[in-house]
Amino acid sequence: AFNEADSETFSPAWRPTLLPPAPMGSLDLISSQRDHMLDFATSSRMGGAATIPFTPLSFVGQDLAAQRMACAMSAAQQLHHSGFAGYPQSETMAWLGCADGAADVGMLVSRTPTPAHRPGEFLDKARDQAGCRQLQDQLTSASPATVSAIFEDILSEIVELMEDTFGNYLAQKLMEVISSEERGILVDRVLPSITSIARNSHGTRSVQKLVETVSTPDQIARFEAALRPETLSLLLDPNASHVVQRCLHYWPPHHTRFIFDTMVHNCREVAMDRSGCCVLQKYLGKDISPQHQARMLAQEVVRHALELVVDPFGNYVLQTVISKEFDQVNEQIVDTLQFCLRELAMQKFSSHVFQTLLKHLHHPNAVDKMVRPFTDPRHVVMLLTDQYANYVMQTVIDKASGRLLDEMLASIQQCIPALRTSDAGRKILSKIVSRFPELSDGTDIRNDPRPRRGGFQNRRGNQPRYGRR
Repeated sequence: AFNEADSETFSPAWRPTLLPPAPMGSLDLISSQRDHMLDFATSSRMGGAATIPFTPLSFVGQDLAAQRMACAMSAAQQLHHSGFAGYPQSETMAWLGCADGAADVGMLVSRTPTPAHRPGEFLDKARDQAGCRQLQDQLTSASPATVSAIFEDILSEIVELMEDTFGNYLAQKLMEVISSEERGILVDRVLPSITSIARNSHGTRSVQKLVETVSTPDQIARFEAALRPETLSLLLDPNASHVVQRCLHYWPPHHTRFIFDTMVHNCREVAMDRSGCCVLQKYLGKDISPQHQARMLAQEVVRHALELVVDPFGNYVLQTVISKEFDQVNEQIVDTLQFCLRELAMQKFSSHVFQTLLKHLHHPNAVDKMVRPFTDPRHVVMLLTDQYANYVMQTVIDKASGRLLDEMLASIQQCIPALRTSDAGRKILSKIVSRFPELSDGTDIRNDPRPRRGGFQNRRGNQPRYGRR
């Protein structure tokens, strides 16, 4: 047995001469150097008394560099376990021709192919949180052979894995690293169940990743054919609607025409749905659609403006259309709503739409149609003291100019006594008077020659001040 008295045997003075660096040769030469090291260690100054058990090495599927490192690791580990604790593993590997003597077990594992595994081993790990993370890390630097081995092992259960709490993350990682041919096999396997996977809270992430990674026109066409029959239900689903948005973002327009057609034919239903309105806003507002299609969809939204303006979700779609400022579209919205402007101004959702519409109106005739109903003295007090309409009135004053502004201020001046009878009236009146002091000094607004500019100023004097609703 080895003891401390024999430690000089392994001193640095003779270590470099123990074995010359192994050339990049055949497997036989590497194995013989390994056996030489073990034989030398067991016989030198031991009288042949010590023996080190030989562990057979399997080189199936390994390249020459991996074989060399396996031999080095085996020799160093067996020397250590046999009592040669002072025998450095790094130098052992250097003697056997490894370029980096500091290589360790972690480097060996990352640089060698996956050993033979039992069927279903990767699948079991994929359903476990720690195992799933381990496989994801392994896929980051794995060889194509390793990726293929993992892919083949989990392919039979890929649908269930995409919906699994932990497995969906491995499925997403695998989609990034597999070859185009393997991705085609994966698409064929999941397409029969693609809509049910997309509706699952975990599966939707996997399907979104698959939408991002499919690359060939044939794969996209097959994907499109599987989604088309269920497009409307996918648009209205809180999980699957994200898949539809991902299709709009990553696929060319001719492959997303089926989504556009569905939204046009079911515009009202989609716009008034919590999930559908998000898809419509992305399609209209993110410049991911051809201009002529976006305008066609905007025209369809205008047709339903009276219903959408008071809807908790539809009003957002209408505001998106307004903010895009399509030619003549905002003027059409004014024409549609002009006969009930005051009533709609006193409702929560429509008051937001009105403020947006006033800010994006530029044609003088359209501005006149929008502002004039709010200048009637018979309704000024009611509108200024309403919890929602008062914000619309502030925007009206901000937008109006010239004769329209004079008419608006004259109507407010007539109602000052009535406004001072309520807290809400006094509050809004103080804001207006701070901008237009002539309202409270008895000057007749209609005959006052002083120029006026609409808008409420904050203390810095350059930005409008609006309260929170």
